[in-house]
Amino acid sequence: MKKFVRILLLLLTFSVPVSISIGAGKAVAEIGAKSFTAQEKRLEEVEKKLERAKAKVKKFERKESTVLGEIHRINRKLAARRRELKRSERDIARLKKKITRAGIRINRIDKERGSLKRLLAKRLVAIYKMRSGGALNLLLTVDNVEPAGLSRRHKYLSVIMEYDRDLLYKYDTSLKSLRVETGKLKGLRKEKEKSRRIKLAKKNEALALKRSKSRLLGRVKRQKGRSMKIAKELEGAAKELQGLLEELRSKRGGYSASGFSHKRGTLPRPVKGRVVAVFGKVRHPRFRTVTFNNGIVIDAPAGMAVKSVYAGKVVFTGWLKGYGQLMILDNGGGFYTLYAYLDKILKRRGEVVAGGDEIGLVGDTGPRESPGLYFELRERGVPRDPLRWLSKR
Repeated sequence: MKKFVRILLLLLTFSVPVSISIGAGKAVAEIGAKSFTAQEKRLEEVEKKLERAKAKVKKFERKESTVLGEIHRINRKLAARRRELKRSERDIARLKKKITRAGIRINRIDKERGSLKRLLAKRLVAIYKMRSGGALNLLLTVDNVEPAGLSRRHKYLSVIMEYDRDLLYKYDTSLKSLRVETGKLKGLRKEKEKSRRIKLAKKNEALALKRSKSRLLGRVKRQKGRSMKIAKELEGAAKELQGLLEELRSKRGGYSASGFSHKRGTLPRPVKGRVVAVFGKVRHPRFRTVTFNNGIVIDAPAGMAVKSVYAGKVVFTGWLKGYGQLMILDNGGGFYTLYAYLDKILKRRGEVVAGGDEIGLVGDTGPRESPGLYFELRERGVPRDPLRWLSKR
């Protein structure tokens, strides 16, 4: 019995701390779980913030790494604002003509109204003098009682009354016309003022974009990193152009005529002006970086006509990053001529042009601040020095 009691006491002695330790373990586990959940939530928040930061960095890097793309975007916006500005100018010119014509009509109607007013004044005086039955006395005087004379006098009076009525009607009509034309003139002046405000807004937007482009190009000139980036991007743009030309060469339906190969040194210049960028390797005067030009740049005022150097077929027109508005002519025999930085393209894709035809207008849609023409000449896809093909005159 004593042995049994000792065993029981031993078991009770060990059982109490075990149960206490189990309860404490559960509490610790619960605290640990809560702490872990909180840490997990904080970690998720940190990860989210990190992802947002990475996205911002990527966006910034994309923006920083596409200087040429930003210039291209500005050029397209600038071209659109200039088109809108020209439309506003045309609208204003049209409204000015309408206002002038309306003014002429108003002057004419006012003169007619003045003449009618003077005639009416005379007739009113005459009617006033006959107010005491003068017309009836004239009709029924004793010496004119025979029917023939009475009929004649009645006819004359009827004619006079008809004239007076017609005069009043004309005066009333001219007065109404004057009111209508004056209202139209007022409306045209309001429309002109609205167009003037639109023109001013578009002009300011164009100037802001121009300044933005100038600042960006200024940073490219001052900073070596940006200069090197745009140089690499221009190389990439040249590869894109090369791919486009290969695609065009692979298609059928080009210009079948030949003779271009015999024109070396005699082709007319596409535009008059000084050559400011030559074909081949070009070393940056400040950063000593070397780039390769596949064509030449001719300095020329904006809006000057660009002429085709030789007959050919228009195989491409549109925007291309690094070249602005671009036109490509297939001149036959594997030769292509490229005209870029254009402000406006005057020919459609598929059109056949003759040598000397006006095909576009000089612009500043390329990666340079001042207007000019970028010109390339390719033989079976290989760029050739245009100056060796163009006439020196």
